[in-house]
Amino acid sequence: MNLHWSETEVATYRIEPVQAKPAGIVSDILRSAHRIRGVLASHFAEFGLSDARFAVLQIVRDALPRGCTQTELAERLQQSESSVSTLVDRMRAAELLYRLRSKSDRRKCLLVLTDRARETLDKLEVCHNERMAELLSCYKSEQLRDLAVLLKILDNELSRRELAGTDPPTPVASAVIPHPRLTAEVEQSLRPAG
Repeated sequence: MNLHWSETEVATYRIEPVQAKPAGIVSDILRSAHRIRGVLASHFAEFGLSDARFAVLQIVRDALPRGCTQTELAERLQQSESSVSTLVDRMRAAELLYRLRSKSDRRKCLLVLTDRARETLDKLEVCHNERMAELLSCYKSEQLRDLAVLLKILDNELSRRELAGTDPPTPVASAVIPHPRLTAEVEQSLRPAG
């Protein structure tokens, strides 16, 4: 990985010398995440959504053509089914989701997007991709790849700790779900060559 910045880049962004103190690094990550969430909140609000609703729409859309159960949605968001039920009810009231009885198993209900939700999601994703590219335009493409790999490594470590029971699970309903292609690219970059 090449994470070296030129003197011009360091001067432009007034970057202090990097000190690899774990607590400071985590504080920097949290501060950046908080600021990104602020940018995303106003961005999603333009479309009448929140980051949680955006995540739900993406998960339900990606479950097509079969649809998505509330249980599956709760698992993907790492939230309780009661929390997800409240969110789904509000999204149904906002005419973003349908809850349909499964044809193969009448005991299950499946969530699918309304036409309004599909249109909103399509418009938002075009704008979202452009705005996120602008947000990250301070990085060169190789720096973005390195950042994606580093974040994936951290996420894998956190997942490993959750599975081992050494850390509590991290709810992600308020996090933006990564685009599947980006995740596949990052995972590909982590595989050994050959």
